[in-house]
Amino acid sequence: MSEFKKRINKGLELQNKVIDFLDQQKIDYILSGYEHLTGSKNSRSQIRKHKDKTSFFIRHYPDISLIHKGGSVLIEVKNSSGIEKNCFYNYLNLKQEMGLNVILVMQERGENPVVCKIEDLKLKKHNGYDYISQMKIPVSDNVWVEPRLMSESNYLKYLESYRRKGKNTSGSSFAFIDFKKSKTFPLSILSRLK
Repeated sequence: MSEFKKRINKGLELQNKVIDFLDQQKIDYILSGYEHLTGSKNSRSQIRKHKDKTSFFIRHYPDISLIHKGGSVLIEVKNSSGIEKNCFYNYLNLKQEMGLNVILVMQERGENPVVCKIEDLKLKKHNGYDYISQMKIPVSDNVWVEPRLMSESNYLKYLESYRRKGKNTSGSSFAFIDFKKSKTFPLSILSRLK
């Protein structure tokens, strides 16, 4: 199974919890993220190669569009301790530039799912040391871990160390979510949107 497929499967666990909750509460929604789009055989592999703004927008569109009496909310489901830099800025731009409502449903390992507005998400400072690979990784803005800024040989060692230890990584720039400092609410808050 590819690393991409492994990450998708991990995310589906939490997404299914969210969908079950929405169904129980009779809240309308559309599965709207990139993973749910259908198309021609090569569309996914092709769009990942493109760097234009439209392709970027499609690849990083939130997972669920929640429809309620007062309007709609975009929900990104994060079953991870981190968030990719490109995703974070896409969601933040949807809020800041377009005025869209964007929330994350996140789950820290072993904890219950929580809801957080994208503008209330806090990121942990990072010293650049990666404990899984036991390597020093470039960091920008004190939070963004940037593996692809490593030399090619070190980057390949980084990826291999994750594979050897059975861990998933895309190698993309990311930051760790600060669950304690982020302003979060229990998943049940979504029931107010009926």
